[in-house]
Amino acid sequence: MSTPPPLLCGVTGFPLGQTLSPLLHNWAFARLRLAGAYHAWPQPPEALAAFVAAVRTLRVSGVSVTIPHKERMIPLLDGITPAAQAVGAVNTLFWREGALRGDNTDLEGFSAPLRNRPPCGLALVLGAGGAARAVLAALRQLNVPERILAARDPAKAAPLAREFGCRVLPWAERASVRPRDNGFWVVNTTPLGMAGHQRTETPYPVFPPAPAAGGPEYLAYDLVYNPLQTRFLAEAAAAGWAVQDGLSMFVVQAAAQFRLWTGREFPLDEARAVVLEGLKRQ
Repeated sequence: MSTPPPLLCGVTGFPLGQTLSPLLHNWAFARLRLAGAYHAWPQPPEALAAFVAAVRTLRVSGVSVTIPHKERMIPLLDGITPAAQAVGAVNTLFWREGALRGDNTDLEGFSAPLRNRPPCGLALVLGAGGAARAVLAALRQLNVPERILAARDPAKAAPLAREFGCRVLPWAERASVRPRDNGFWVVNTTPLGMAGHQRTETPYPVFPPAPAAGGPEYLAYDLVYNPLQTRFLAEAAAAGWAVQDGLSMFVVQAAAQFRLWTGREFPLDEARAVVLEGLKRQ
């Protein structure tokens, strides 16, 4: 019986910075005793077409895609999944029946921590980048009835709001949204609060006090996972809000990618611990 060839996978974006995707996926290969390696492949936008040509020539097994390539990647592929169509962006390349296809596992990653929470009547999404697309698509699938988008760049926010059927609000007025009696979520999709020069910043100026126990849930959800405790989440918790960090989304979307490439599942609890350890070392 012949041994299957090693899997070659990686992540592309520009810049990539201190991505933890190689740490997580290489751990998963070792944990499941699969022959494979996962690398970081930073590519500027002008090199993207040549990069995809190399993926085809070398038969790279799978690629994670991050900013700024999630939308630009679509016309370079043979097709995309319904999830990627719903988002209008891809974060994963994989092969099926000889075709190079794109998927969006951010949709699954974002939704996973929300499925067992109380229903939400209103969600405010901060930011209008590729991550916001996945969030807006997920909120629509989760049947959140009222969705508002606020971003620093109105030229990006307006068409995105039209595409996903939500209301757009000027960035300066984002704190004017009044919570509803049937739940309120504020989701940060911006890099504000991320490790580095933006670590001390927050995308939301002030959190109103959360209702008393038994009242509607106010939830602050930060897609940032490095650091785990951002200023955004700390200030929300101080106001009595429920909080959700971005680590669960990162791990779940990576698990979905790994499943596409290998057909195997890695343990989510162990994966979270691996990423937490990696964050401590950074």
